Amino acid sequence: MLSSTLPIQVVTLALALIRHASAKLYESARELDLNERYDFVIVGSGPGGSTVAARLSENPKYKVLLIEAGANDDGVATIHAPLLQQTIPSTYMWNYTTEATPATSNRSLNYLRGYVLGGSSSVNGMVYSRCAADDYNGWAVATGDNGWRWDNVLPYIKKSERLVPATSGRNYSGEYDPSLHGYKGELATSLAAFGPTDFDQRALNSTTGPHGEFPFHQDMNDGRSVGLTWMQFAIGGGERSSAATSFLTGAVRARPNLSIVLNTYVTRVLQTEGGSPNSPSVRTVELGDRSARSVIGTVTAGKEVILAAGNVNTPQILLNSGIGDKKVLTQLGIKTTVNLPDVGNNMADHPGVIATWISQTNEGPAYGQILLSAMPTDGFPSFDPEAAFSEWTANKTGPLTGTINRLTLWSRIPSNATIWKTFQDPSSGKDTPHFEMVMAASNGTAGAFLILLNPTSRGGISLRSSNPFDAPVIDSGILKTPYDILALAEGIRSMKRFFSGPAWTNYLITSTFVDPDTASTAEWEAYIRENVATNQHGVGTAAMSKKGAKHGVVDPDLRVKGVSGLRIVDASVIPNVPAGHIQVPVYVVAERASDLIKASWK
Repeated sequence: MLSSTLPIQVVTLALALIRHASAKLYESARELDLNERYDFVIVGSGPGGSTVAARLSENPKYKVLLIEAGANDDGVATIHAPLLQQTIPSTYMWNYTTEATPATSNRSLNYLRGYVLGGSSSVNGMVYSRCAADDYNGWAVATGDNGWRWDNVLPYIKKSERLVPATSGRNYSGEYDPSLHGYKGELATSLAAFGPTDFDQRALNSTTGPHGEFPFHQDMNDGRSVGLTWMQFAIGGGERSSAATSFLTGAVRARPNLSIVLNTYVTRVLQTEGGSPNSPSVRTVELGDRSARSVIGTVTAGKEVILAAGNVNTPQILLNSGIGDKKVLTQLGIKTTVNLPDVGNNMADHPGVIATWISQTNEGPAYGQILLSAMPTDGFPSFDPEAAFSEWTANKTGPLTGTINRLTLWSRIPSNATIWKTFQDPSSGKDTPHFEMVMAASNGTAGAFLILLNPTSRGGISLRSSNPFDAPVIDSGILKTPYDILALAEGIRSMKRFFSGPAWTNYLITSTFVDPDTASTAEWEAYIRENVATNQHGVGTAAMSKKGAKHGVVDPDLRVKGVSGLRIVDASVIPNVPAGHIQVPVYVVAERASDLIKASWK
């Protein structure tokens, strides 16, 4: 095992691992000249904020300030070494928890968001998932803007991507479609560094041909990913590819027109001069010190403020600024700037549950844990942790460049399932999967993490008080509707069918989950509520809608309705949770937003 002191050493290795330096990187807002005028002030450095900051600062005439609430990511090996993802210290997280509700058996769930340069892209599981083509087509319908259709955003996806080989040298030809990918973009992507293991090969042998329920699907990112696929990751050169490493490179940071300030908490956005009674101008950002819970001062954008603080913090900032439901704001003693009732509402996320069997496998760590002394020996090299860390530090090669999971199964509920007698299909299209099953094998267990991709439940973000330094109230919304409970039962049935083939004979012994086909309805529902987790893929709390529509928060160009000078570029604008992991959709939003913003200020 790694020594108990190593994590501290890892965090302090900045001098050895420093990526780049810049005179325009400030450690706090107290170092800023608050009288300096910027064209664009961007709040949040995740996939939305970092991408827009990089794209806008390409024009030397634009002066850009990027604000991050957390610390620098430079030198933090637990962030950058892919296999160490689950050991990232909590100091780089917001450490939020959801509200305990009957829907989760009165459990409060961890809801971790990145509190570091790069935002959640610096702490997530690195899965590179474009989601379904019809998800984006649904955005176009919701907004009345065909610019959001799959065919129109695909060039943005390829623009950002740079598919690269794994540093392990594993040949993954045949496991993806080269024609679908980009090779010159900022975001490095790759397939699994190691494998297939014995478990992986059994899964591959369980595919049922092109017309069966579980075909092998060559590329999970072709927009219609139903079947068993090799996973793709935001990993390149043996390191995590985050918004920070990809879009805030040394060359970008060296631009004299880009400033980045860390450890700066945004409390509110404020009215500025200009605008009109029907469209007040909101171009000033109030900066605070989170640890001291005090306001430092303000900065003003000459053109726009761009909120990219994420699905939790963006609505929190809006509500604290008086942009939200007037009735709720009045109850909190907050003066209403614009009455936008949907701010904070419509939150959707993916519920998931681990479903495994006792098995004959001796592969891997316990699922959901990193036990470096017990890694797989079949397809994934056994290793000495200290030596592996030294190799990664020196060369960015070796076991720490890999991930626990390599294969994932995307599936749909059969058209003849009884659930369709009661409910309409909530998926975005016939090629959109209802489930993702992330394959996993551990010491004595094998199975998958079952994720419901099209939930009908909704939650929201609200304020705890009128104090902007108080953490927001997070209602994940998961498992509020009967459909979601029944759909997860269908997911278990699908898993049972997949794992019942001859490849699993004498390998899987006994299931460890409650079986909806043998348990009572009450037993099944209790099991799901007691074991469900959120994937922390929340979207929708500042959703985009058609111009002139009374519902929604932003228009198709991502401008906040009812004000001028304020735009949102993050997961909160996505109207429905897509069928996959959400970082790629946010990069899509950011790339198109960058062009929309540039076009507005020609």
